[in-house]
Amino acid sequence: LTEEEIDLLCGAYYMEKNVGQPGKRMSWWPKPNIWRHSGLDVGYWSSGCEKWFQDRKERIRKGDAHLKSTEAWRS
Repeated sequence: LTEEEIDLLCGAYYMEKNVGQPGKRMSWWPKPNIWRHSGLDVGYWSSGCEKWFQDRKERIRKGDAHLKSTEAWRS
């Protein structure tokens, strides 16, 4: 996939706080490079992955989740 396609699938946005200031890429879902280094990447889609996905999706639907930066996804 291209970087643009990955951004689309992850719900990524480029957010600027102030005009002229550098912005940050924020996303609803972690990008593949972040996922690979997470504790959930066990080489297959496990029940733990599914639970995490369903919980995150539900929090997004309820308005309880927020966009995260790359740094926030890593922590």
